[in-house]
Amino acid sequence: MRRFLLTLCIASSLFFAAPHAHAANLPPSILPSCDVTKYVIQSKSGSVVGPFGPMQPGGTIEIFPEEFGVSPYLKADWEVVDYTLSKNCGFEDFLKLFVNLFNWGLYVLSILALFFFFLGGGTLLLSGGSEERVRTGKAILVNTVIGLGIALSSWVIVNLTMNALLPEDQKQQAGAALIGSQPWFRIGSSTKPEPCGDVPKYPCAGGNATVQLVQERLLNAQCYFNPGPRSEVVDGNFGDKTLEAWHNWQRANSEPETDVLSGFENYTFPCFTSGDTPV
Repeated sequence: MRRFLLTLCIASSLFFAAPHAHAANLPPSILPSCDVTKYVIQSKSGSVVGPFGPMQPGGTIEIFPEEFGVSPYLKADWEVVDYTLSKNCGFEDFLKLFVNLFNWGLYVLSILALFFFFLGGGTLLLSGGSEERVRTGKAILVNTVIGLGIALSSWVIVNLTMNALLPEDQKQQAGAALIGSQPWFRIGSSTKPEPCGDVPKYPCAGGNATVQLVQERLLNAQCYFNPGPRSEVVDGNFGDKTLEAWHNWQRANSEPETDVLSGFENYTFPCFTSGDTPV
């Protein structure tokens, strides 16, 4: 009985730690982000020629971010006044959805397994010599282990299935199927913004040091409405949440809203204090 109790304590400790360790790697949402961003640009003068002929001053059109600043949409003739987001999900996003569901399911499973381990162990310890309670406790523990084995083997089943369906050049020596250049269980969303430059402009990605600095200051100035974990906010990627916080900070400092992270050194006012309500 002592050996069993010691084993139960060690197993319970491992399962108790597992959900917390796994939670740190969970995505903020199950649905993957596959937004396509477009800039709404406005002509500065009547001499500007758009895709359908001369544009009147103030006329707007939608273009992709990479088109802005390149002829015929030069910065001297056009300015960004708004942006739009639309969904354009692909196969990679479907895989990302599956992986997110698997990760969240594993997290929930760890908590349930911990509960049933304690329930089964407690039933055995409090059986008082009753054969029926002993059988019940053992059955709970055995079924919990079987359930964990089935759930964890699902990854192997999916991986073997994908390896059987995909071409040879999309298989790793370790056995993991490749989508593009990375394993299927690490696949990212189909939308891949351009790397951030020296003066970061929305949207961009790549762990840029300037973006990280601005994100730190935005966090300290309380400009994020729903920041989430710090590691997910200060990531060097100029995305939707950073853009929203950036605009909040610009409004708080009576500056015009832009999609370029510049001039933040002169911002001194926080978005709101602990006693305020963000607007």
